[in-house]
Amino acid sequence: MIYDLELKAIVLAKYDGQSVIDYLTDRFTYKSREKWLELISLGKIRVNGEIVESSFSLKENSVLTFLVNNYYEADLDCNYHLVFENENIIVVSKPANLPVSSNHRFFRQNMTALIRRDFNLPDINPIHRLDRETSGLIIYLKKRFDKPRYLRKDSRLIMKDKYYLAIVRGEVDENSFTINVPLKESNVPPIGYKTIVAENNDGKPASTDFLKLATANGYSLLLAKLNSGRKHQIRAHCAYAGFPIVGDKLYSFDGKYYLKLYSNEEFSEDDYRELGARHQLLHSYAMNLELPDEGKKFIVSEYFSQEFERYLCLFANSNFCCTENLKEYIKNIIFLGEKI
Repeated sequence: MIYDLELKAIVLAKYDGQSVIDYLTDRFTYKSREKWLELISLGKIRVNGEIVESSFSLKENSVLTFLVNNYYEADLDCNYHLVFENENIIVVSKPANLPVSSNHRFFRQNMTALIRRDFNLPDINPIHRLDRETSGLIIYLKKRFDKPRYLRKDSRLIMKDKYYLAIVRGEVDENSFTINVPLKESNVPPIGYKTIVAENNDGKPASTDFLKLATANGYSLLLAKLNSGRKHQIRAHCAYAGFPIVGDKLYSFDGKYYLKLYSNEEFSEDDYRELGARHQLLHSYAMNLELPDEGKKFIVSEYFSQEFERYLCLFANSNFCCTENLKEYIKNIIFLGEKI
């Protein structure tokens, strides 16, 4: 996808009086001062719609725009599915490998930008996040709830339980288990972004319940319930247990594929064969919601990627037949109160 991209920034009070070139250099370090000077001279930078000189003094709340001609975005799968909508929320099932927000690369092809355009809601935002490669349910807040009062303070309280499906390497022995170990960011090169187990009590509490749904051919299908909401929690806990999620570039193979991705290197078919999938096989599958008007509502997303479906078919001889009975099987587990 190639298009003309216009980026905007609203000048905060602390930058009042700063020159355009100093503002750009201080705030947007991905370009050099010389490159910003060149773009200003070409008229690519405007303040309140006007072309300005590099020494122009900015004022608080000025709108600075940056025009990028022929901006390129690699084509992504943008075929999301609407799962539920009322006057307050929109629930969609996000495809794998689609970012939730722009992440400074995909300005048009991200879940939030699509929802804003398709529903004509330019200010709508999600109330929780999914990793780019994680597929499944995500909730967007259209407007604040009128009642009860506490929902106006924290709309996430409508989400009582969140359940994920994970396809992992290895055949898990236990039928159910809980991983209750604190997590923290590594902050250690070369992958400081990685979440790791905190061994010195310097992390945040993190708990995930797991239920084994099936095993076959060296893989397991797990249902995971989040008891806390830490970054990469399920991925980190699965790796800690010795069962990394298939296709996870960060938490398997010592992160070598994450480093390759970060370096913008192309992946070979051999790379994907070793990973087991082109994206991590983690799916935000089900939620128990408690809505002010509708009451309790159980929603699921069975909009799996082709690769996820391919692995699900490995477990066809289990308690369910591929995806046909999966919804009812998991629904019964949740409602019967089995340990998960």
